[in-house]
Amino acid sequence: ERAPSSVRAAMEAVVALIMNSPSGSEQQLADQLASREEELVSLMSGGAALDSMLERLDTCRHGVGIAYLLRAQSRASPCDCGLSRRLASWLTGAEARQVQVAGRAVTGMVRSAAEAACVQPMPAALLAGQAAVLAAEKLSSGGGDELTPAHTDALMCLVYAKAYHAAVRLADKTLLTRVASRQLSEQTAGSIATISVAEAHSGTRPHRRAPRESSTVVTVQPADLVRYLYYAGLAYCGEHRFVEAAHHLRMCTTVPATCASAVSIAAYKRLVLCNLLARIAPAAALPKYASAAMARHIAKRGTAPLCAYAELATAVESDDLDAVAKILADQAFDRDGTRGLADQVPDAARRRLVHKLALAYVNIPVAAVADRLALPPRDARNLLVDMIARNQLRAKIDADDLRFLPTHEEHGKAHHLHSHLRHLDRLANKLHTMAEHVATNPNLLFKAHRNHASDDPHNNIPDLTPSALLLPDATSVTLTFP
Repeated sequence: ERAPSSVRAAMEAVVALIMNSPSGSEQQLADQLASREEELVSLMSGGAALDSMLERLDTCRHGVGIAYLLRAQSRASPCDCGLSRRLASWLTGAEARQVQVAGRAVTGMVRSAAEAACVQPMPAALLAGQAAVLAAEKLSSGGGDELTPAHTDALMCLVYAKAYHAAVRLADKTLLTRVASRQLSEQTAGSIATISVAEAHSGTRPHRRAPRESSTVVTVQPADLVRYLYYAGLAYCGEHRFVEAAHHLRMCTTVPATCASAVSIAAYKRLVLCNLLARIAPAAALPKYASAAMARHIAKRGTAPLCAYAELATAVESDDLDAVAKILADQAFDRDGTRGLADQVPDAARRRLVHKLALAYVNIPVAAVADRLALPPRDARNLLVDMIARNQLRAKIDADDLRFLPTHEEHGKAHHLHSHLRHLDRLANKLHTMAEHVATNPNLLFKAHRNHASDDPHNNIPDLTPSALLLPDATSVTLTFP
């Protein structure tokens, strides 16, 4: 359908503004287009032909203008299936400087594309995730390792598309210690002020003028950080890296907050399961530095949907495999979308129990291990063989017996203890030799006798014979080593 003439005329004026913008004035153009964003959205909603306008613009010269046109289109048509394709095409040809100048428009586009793609089939989410990765790399001043809102959307799309390897690669590269520090400092530099002593004692707070928000500065909001940690944890779960997954989910759960968010609660449920899979105890306990709001919510788990997770953690830590199987039959794991992780808990609980047996036994029949694991003997043997093959257990199966072998750490401790015992043996022999030398040296005997005679008015001369001065045999230490 052809757009009205007024819409076409207005869009022609916008295109002319972009094309006539002099080189090096991208910032001024971004400020002008940002102030006219609502107008551009209304024009796009009125039927303006975006593709015909993009054909007249060059990505290298007019990259900032194209970004604001795409942002207006994403707001006018949030469910546009071609938005991810246009965004990826523009990001491929645009320079990093142009992407950073149009930073807020780019992050808005990436968010719209991600939200639209995650309700479509997986290929659409994968395309949106690739576009978000490109945006994150060009928005970040550190070559992609500085956290931006685009990182959060990229992880969301890649996790939805089950591209866990790509998501983990992005999470491994991102440094949380550099959370858009440059942009945040630019925005808040003018708003930092000190409170006088009188104001502090009176409890009054002076009026602070809100900082002027730039049209191009990209800031990481607390919600972006929480969602990033949550999706990074899911990505590590998909790659079976449960230690890293538990680390990110724990940070997501303990982010300072005044109330428990839905993301933090979902992260806590997965944190309990990851702790069980990674053998991190206690699995259901929150760190002491968690927010009071989150701690209060977890404390109410007896009446909340968190009860099943706490009971599962208790059953695994008490090695009650029958209770584990009974708890996993609860439908709460299906409702929460954690069934995949929960189904891996019984196998992890059995492996955990085998490691406990290795601490208590040197040899144990395989049939006894099978009884403890609540498995048929053949399945128990297969589990032990798999643990030995994965270097999760140092043991050897001889006929029907399982013989545990000392680990490398135990070998190191034994060698360390052996060296200390040798040192003590040398020290004991040296002390015995010194005692013999003192007891048989004539000069020392005469000096000791003279000093004692001058100090003793009754002339009670002690027995200074060598046999009296020698250490008794019971004090000598003799160690025999193989």
